[in-house]
Amino acid sequence: MEHGNNNTSAVNLSIVIPTLNESHYIKKTLDTVISNTFCEDIPEIIVVDSGSTDNTLELISGYRTKNISLVPSKSGKYEQLNRGAGESIGNILLFLDADTLLPENYDLWIERALTDKDVVGG
Repeated sequence: MEHGNNNTSAVNLSIVIPTLNESHYIKKTLDTVISNTFCEDIPEIIVVDSGSTDNTLELISGYRTKNISLVPSKSGKYEQLNRGAGESIGNILLFLDADTLLPENYDLWIERALTDKDVVGG
């Protein structure tokens, strides 16, 4: 990544967010995913919902996300994460809880960490 007007990267980041009745958090989480990027390109955002009965799905409809709805099952979050990973196109996956706010330039920090030959994930 380079600082400057053209903040693009060869790294393709996919963010998988499992949800279940997250209406209190999801908009702020998505807003920070979008606004706190260093790169011009917003990462792929995949929201995998497992049967929300609140307005979570309505709230995410205005965002550029890939939305996957699962029939509620006993495997829960595990199934959500696997499904999101399977649908992703990025070469780096970030699994993010729906109530987690990412820091400024999070994508730059991820890339820096992964360019360290001693780091394989985290």
